[in-house]
Amino acid sequence: MASEIEILELLNVLGMAFPSAHVTEGMLALYVSMLQDLPVEQLQAAVREHIGRSPFYPTVAEIRNQAFAILESAKPTPDGYAAWAEVQSEIKRVGHRGTPQFSYPLIAETVTIFGWRYLCLSENDMSDRSHFVQAYESRRKTTQDCARQLPETKTFVGQLKSEQLGLLSSGQ
Repeated sequence: MASEIEILELLNVLGMAFPSAHVTEGMLALYVSMLQDLPVEQLQAAVREHIGRSPFYPTVAEIRNQAFAILESAKPTPDGYAAWAEVQSEIKRVGHRGTPQFSYPLIAETVTIFGWRYLCLSENDMSDRSHFVQAYESRRKTTQDCARQLPETKTFVGQLKSEQLGLLSSGQ
């Protein structure tokens, strides 16, 4: 994770790249607090990319979005149609009695929702593909959104989930 000094150095670089930007001490403190959960290498790449693409000083959101876009481009998850193609390949390879192997956990999780046996034995391929791609893309977006959350948000969501589980287990 990036240190305060490393983030301030990157903000200094941004100040040199965008000399007309009015940056206050409060802004610097805010940027440091909102970016410190990211690795410095990822932030450096995001800042350089922003400087190369935009004529304006970036917001925290722009830096974070660019940092995650870089990370996702380095390790892309297949889109829904590629995931469906992998499912079809495994159906042909192992059939409904075999155990499929998928390149990404998200594909396996989506297959579990539908049921491996159902997907193998279904005769409605077009409908299955449509529903699978829709479910997979929804899960992929949720996974990406979760990965992009600030640590404080993840903690808060975890607390809400714990409270919800507590209510469910107590029968309320």
